[in-house]
Amino acid sequence: MANSGNISSDCIDTLRGDDRMEQLRELCRVRSVLYFEIGDDSPKTYISRLQSIHDNSTLLIDPLMPPGGDELLGDASSVKACCTCNGARYEFEASLVGVIKGESPALMMTLPSVITRIQVRQYGRVSFSKESAIPVTVVRSSRTPEPMNGTAVQLGAGGMGVIVPSPTGWETGTNIERLMFALPAGHVINTAATVRSLFPVYRTDGSISSYRCNLQFVRLEQRHSATIEAFVFRKQLEAGSAGTEEAR
Repeated sequence: MANSGNISSDCIDTLRGDDRMEQLRELCRVRSVLYFEIGDDSPKTYISRLQSIHDNSTLLIDPLMPPGGDELLGDASSVKACCTCNGARYEFEASLVGVIKGESPALMMTLPSVITRIQVRQYGRVSFSKESAIPVTVVRSSRTPEPMNGTAVQLGAGGMGVIVPSPTGWETGTNIERLMFALPAGHVINTAATVRSLFPVYRTDGSISSYRCNLQFVRLEQRHSATIEAFVFRKQLEAGSAGTEEAR
């Protein structure tokens, strides 16, 4: 099972007019992942990505996944969408006004009149069981290029917790030149990191089996940050009020 960390609200504000358009352009620039809850009795989550603003009048987004969401979206008078970017959650309502078919399909949505921005105090996070942990490759520096393989047991947009076999010479503040891993959806993340804490993991007989290392991302690209935030946020949506879900 995976456990999603809570996001604490810091402040909530409403974006209108030019502020709303500026934020929409930024969300489109990083291709933020959108989440729709569609359905009355048993709402189902559908995923899309923002594309662009068309003629300052409509919002273009990718077709919904899984298949079938586009039809449900067309049947609804208005739906609520949400996404995350730079540690904030954005919510707005929109409705479907058209469909673009062909090599670059898109859904045409009304521009929201209001966007609610919920700034958060800390990044959400998701924890993984031993069976669902994400493989990680670590290269400390070009002087010690031999990669070390480990597994991520916790992930957030600010960093990750990894289990590694023998981090010789590592300590708090050690710089990691390359940290590489892939999310279940296939998105490959490649970034630098800094060791924030390091402690041994013990076997039942008292011997050390491995080490838990908490890493803080350094110079993480915006597109990677948005992808991780979206992944964690999706897990939180799947978890609902229970706060736990199966990590897939």
